[in-house]
Amino acid sequence: MSNLLRSLHQWQMAPGRPLAPGESLDGYLLARAAEEGLPTTMVITSLGAAKYGHIRELTLGADGLDAVANCLRVELGELQSRTYPLVAGSGRRLFFGAAIARELIDTRFRYFSPRALEASAFHRAIWAINGLPFCDEHWDTLTNRCWICDAVQGWHHAHGLDLCDKCVMPLTEVTTPSVPEHLRDRLSFVAGLLHHDHQRRASSLSRLPGPLAHLDAGTAYELLVAVAGVVDPEIRSKGIRRILNRAAEPLRVCEAMARGWDLLVGWPAAFEDFIAERLGKRHGRAGDGNGNASLSFLKLPKTQRVPAAMSKVISEMHDRLSKKPAFALDYGQAQSACGMMRNEVAELRRKGVLKTVFHIDNNAVIPLIDQKSVEAFRASQVEDPVLDRAASQLGITYHAVEQLCCLGLLSTVSTVARGSKRRTERIDGRSLAALNEKLMALAVPKGDGWISLASAYNGVPGFLPWGPAFEALINGNRHFSLINGKQPLVARILIQRADQAWFRALKFDRNRYANFDFATMMSKKDAATILGIHSRHSSEALNKWPSERGNLRTVPVADVEEMSRRFMSVAEAALCLQVYPAKVPQLLAAAGLERSLIGFNRASFQAWLKNSNSSTRGGA
Repeated sequence: MSNLLRSLHQWQMAPGRPLAPGESLDGYLLARAAEEGLPTTMVITSLGAAKYGHIRELTLGADGLDAVANCLRVELGELQSRTYPLVAGSGRRLFFGAAIARELIDTRFRYFSPRALEASAFHRAIWAINGLPFCDEHWDTLTNRCWICDAVQGWHHAHGLDLCDKCVMPLTEVTTPSVPEHLRDRLSFVAGLLHHDHQRRASSLSRLPGPLAHLDAGTAYELLVAVAGVVDPEIRSKGIRRILNRAAEPLRVCEAMARGWDLLVGWPAAFEDFIAERLGKRHGRAGDGNGNASLSFLKLPKTQRVPAAMSKVISEMHDRLSKKPAFALDYGQAQSACGMMRNEVAELRRKGVLKTVFHIDNNAVIPLIDQKSVEAFRASQVEDPVLDRAASQLGITYHAVEQLCCLGLLSTVSTVARGSKRRTERIDGRSLAALNEKLMALAVPKGDGWISLASAYNGVPGFLPWGPAFEALINGNRHFSLINGKQPLVARILIQRADQAWFRALKFDRNRYANFDFATMMSKKDAATILGIHSRHSSEALNKWPSERGNLRTVPVADVEEMSRRFMSVAEAALCLQVYPAKVPQLLAAAGLERSLIGFNRASFQAWLKNSNSSTRGGA
């Protein structure tokens, strides 16, 4: 029967549904074969007398499409518009009229959106495009595998677009990750560049700036894919670096394509700033700080075959970066301006304190320094307080300032005074100002009986959890008020008395921040604060660690921790006994507990308290 029909060359199927807008030729042939109950798509191509039996060859422009159109009883033009023929001499194919690199069209496997197939079971041609691993109708990511048997879906078997080639289970039951909301607007424009609706293409192209306004949709898309490879070098194809690896994690590709779109919209400045930022984090003296993806992109016109318009855009960028801007300083100039050594300038560059300028010199990438950022840094050296001064302004200890830095509430900058080689860690004045601004924005009018945050910790022993306390305020976990005045910040923050126990229960676990370089020494002033020693006794109590000035860090933190475990202050004892601090010395003296300059022995106090409680219960 089959041989006879092949010989007729006029075999036709019953009239079927018309092709949907944007439907792929591969998908349409598979769907029609499934409707007719045919075992494979090759039955259509063979009986339709196509020159090549596999539908992929038809999609890529092989002869025989007219015979297949006759077999399916559809207009030849409807099928031709869905083929991807080669553009002579260019290495590109036409995709709904847009010429793009042939490597960007992947018809080997059947990628699909489960939600889209469930809503309307036809295969969208745009799902075959490299760099678009999502469906912009339902915003789920694409897959090419069955959720049951993990089989890769192809075009040969004709079970149906929504059924697995191997186990014939419904593919609409596959669950794939959704594209995050914040990416969707940009990715809609990205997909619009190759959309079958030419109004969508025009809308996307209209977003491109003047330097890219001459690009056609296909070239703009090729440029975007190459830029996405700069954004995330790990998702590039290992064989052809200007396209993406189709097996890369879809959401990661979505992130890179959305960020790449931002760089095109802000071209050329946005792209320059991006690669400069990556270069800024470079360690060592070679490379572009981006796995050489930035430099590889800039060399594309010389290393790979790209469209002339795209080559012009990249070459202009290369030429632009090869000229040293008037506002950029080399390392020698930056060192002189900052009064620092080369490695210290490099460290500030890596931290982003000094802005990097991307420069190419004889095919080598050279990080220059933006002059304005140097001027701002020099001005900030006066404005950025050392950690001790920041602690004084906040009304907390040096260690508590370290807690705020660990939690990202404050940041530090490393500075070196002019003519000195000694580096000083200072609190970034901008982060301190930002902390104050956030607190002011969140503060509410004070209520009756509110107490200061400082007084809420009266008598609480050891290293207080100031970091978690400030984090809780910033996160809005508790209401607070902020009053004006010259007092330290913790004295001006007011909280509800009912929240006092909640704040006291907070903990800061230093072990969670093993990578943070905590100070191993502290000042006598901070040690006295932590141990609850009155200022008139602190010098004598801590005379084991002499210092000329109270703010010099001469007391080992480990020793303070040990003393905090062994001794308790009058304020802590008062808190335990629920009496006024003034009564504690007389009360404990009567109990035979000796008081040292540091305080009462904790073990003796706890033993006495336990016996007192037992006696009270026995008497009752």
